[in-house]
Amino acid sequence: ASLNFGREAAFPTALWGSLLAAPIVILFHHGIQLAGESFQLGLTVFLAVVVATRVDQVIKARQQAELSEAASARSELKYRALFNGASEPILVVDGDGLIQDWNAAAAALLSMDAPNLHGASIDDLLGIEVTMDADTATTSATARDISLQRADGAKTWFQPVCTQVPTADRTILIQVLLRDVSERRGLQDYAREIVRAQEEERQRIAHELHDVSLQSAILICRQLDIVSDAARDGDSRALIATLADARRGAEAMGDELRHFSRDLRP
Repeated sequence: ASLNFGREAAFPTALWGSLLAAPIVILFHHGIQLAGESFQLGLTVFLAVVVATRVDQVIKARQQAELSEAASARSELKYRALFNGASEPILVVDGDGLIQDWNAAAAALLSMDAPNLHGASIDDLLGIEVTMDADTATTSATARDISLQRADGAKTWFQPVCTQVPTADRTILIQVLLRDVSERRGLQDYAREIVRAQEEERQRIAHELHDVSLQSAILICRQLDIVSDAARDGDSRALIATLADARRGAEAMGDELRHFSRDLRP
């Protein structure tokens, strides 16, 4: 009873056995024989209890191991379901950067068969070098953003995100999630295009201001110097002619600035 069922069966079995054996021991044994038989009966019960206690510990440890194994199996099933059902490509590599596992999205993106993908270097395949910091137990990828071409020909940008995957045998596995950042890259390209257009517009404005308005202003200044000299010398004819030229120059510059400001409107 102790070996098969533990203390739950050992205690009542020992109790009933002792009760059944007690009359025989008491009626048919006397003196030293009675003491010996009583000691032997007590020792048998004691050993049964000890064995039952040990069996209970083994059974409990086995049950805990089975529960832990079942929980680990459920956790693995949940992880596999999330892993395979993820819409983002995921690759699992070892410490040397060799691919050990991948989900359906990664296989569809890379368009490779399982034999060719297993054991392949992620650095050779995608240009991603996975590194691990032993002091902080963190992982990182040297490639910031990578571009890949999907099966439909569309160019997509991905950012590798690395996390460590816990394993039962304590081997180093690194999960590399390829996060789609095409929209962000598109916004960055759009912003760069806007800045480039602004710089070109500023260069054009500076060029036109220098070649048109600034030259006209310098010419008017020179004409006003001539007017000053003519007024000092009393040459009224030159004074009138130069003032007329300066006025025409000012009107021309006004027209140029008016056209220029009109071109700057949205």
